[in-house]
Amino acid sequence: MMKRFLPICVIMTAALICPLSCDAAGEEGGGTDGPVVVAEKDVENLDRSMELFDKAYENYFDQSAGMAMSRKYNPYTGKRSDEKGSVWMYTSSIEAVNAILAALEQQKANGNSDIYDRNFSKYAGILSKLVSGLDYYRGTFRLVGFTQTRDWSVYAVNRASSANTANVAGIDNVYDDQMWLVRELIEAYRLTGTASYLEKAEYLAEYVIDGWDCTIKDGKERGVIATAADTSHVYRLESTGQFKVIYSYGWYLKKMIRDAQEKGAIPILLTLTPRNEWHEGNGHTRGFVYPVKEKTSKTYIERRNETYGTWCRQVAKETGVELVDVHNITADALDKKGQKKAAAYF
Repeated sequence: MMKRFLPICVIMTAALICPLSCDAAGEEGGGTDGPVVVAEKDVENLDRSMELFDKAYENYFDQSAGMAMSRKYNPYTGKRSDEKGSVWMYTSSIEAVNAILAALEQQKANGNSDIYDRNFSKYAGILSKLVSGLDYYRGTFRLVGFTQTRDWSVYAVNRASSANTANVAGIDNVYDDQMWLVRELIEAYRLTGTASYLEKAEYLAEYVIDGWDCTIKDGKERGVIATAADTSHVYRLESTGQFKVIYSYGWYLKKMIRDAQEKGAIPILLTLTPRNEWHEGNGHTRGFVYPVKEKTSKTYIERRNETYGTWCRQVAKETGVELVDVHNITADALDKKGQKKAAAYF
């Protein structure tokens, strides 16, 4: 029970602050152009959030020991555990302070400068101490990446007894911990304007990108991004070590449509022909996009309407081109012939 107290504090802090993002003009302000009326409930929630954080900060953190955060605290004895919190737990405290600072900024924007003036510098100071305390989770190791071999100083799961000496090798260095820190450091920079926060975030982001395994190892070296959305990814070819930009299925379809239209042609989009893959009928209707009522005594060709069929339809709708549903037209014909006779077409 006790070890769960800090995460609960952070969740409650975020939950209490959440309404503060709303327009404080609300009911009382009526949306007019006059003076903004600060909602009393917003201020009450913010006060409760700050009180909740202050208690957790007082009981879990030892400021005299480099902001060491205990994993547990016993409110009956008033004692902290010797076991320290992980970097995940520590980052949650940074997120909580960021949430308070963001709420204070919103209060100031809503016309309540008093609560901002009384508290912003205090929590900005706590944020600075927490970020400095991250050094006890920091360590250095050498990464043989896909673009370079380089020494990186990143953050470990567990806290070390002295700054910049944490073990960050192997499983003690987790990418999602680094990425969460990137997010919170960027938010801290946005709220305070402290350049060092942004520099730390950019460094960690560079580390994560450098260590991302983007090698295509399927033999054919074909990258696949299965979506209608316009997106891309840089892949590394295992055979040559070279990098190649691969775009999504939808992006390539839309490019071919644009290329044809630029040459004065009228493109018509065809769904993919089905593969020679079959299954036994289940006696029920299969599929949502193109329902097929199946019999238990018959085999049916596999259809991919919920994936490539759907993406093809989305592209046709987005671009306004005509669509011919070759996939289901062909599948219907092959189902009638049966699996044995249909084999001649593949």
